[in-house]
Amino acid sequence: MSYEDAQSLKAKTAFVRSNGLGGIMYWEQDEDPNGELLDVLWNGLHEAPAKP
Repeated sequence: MSYEDAQSLKAKTAFVRSNGLGGIMYWEQDEDPNGELLDVLWNGLHEAPAKP
């Protein structure tokens, strides 16, 4: 059994960004009625890059 939560999706977005990948997938939108997980994904993929 597995599930997505804000912490796992933050890790996924960090991996996607650090590897220059084009997108992300998670399961399943119906289990996110308030859009919290979708917000985590959007913010993680659109935040400004960290300064060195």
